[in-house]
Amino acid sequence: MFTKPNVIVVLGVSGCLFLPFYKLLPNSKVIVNVDGIEWKRDKWSGFAKRFLKFSEAMAVR
Repeated sequence: MFTKPNVIVVLGVSGCLFLPFYKLLPNSKVIVNVDGIEWKRDKWSGFAKRFLKFSEAMAVR
């Protein structure tokens, strides 16, 4: 049987893609730890930077 979590912790912005699904769990608190501005790092390609920027925007909302 599935038991819903009381608290959901998302570490980093890449997991924020699933935030709309977490909202489907009523009475669960969501905590997001944005660990920096990842999309500004030189190591990421153009697509990865856009994805990380989008994920960061979802985390803020």
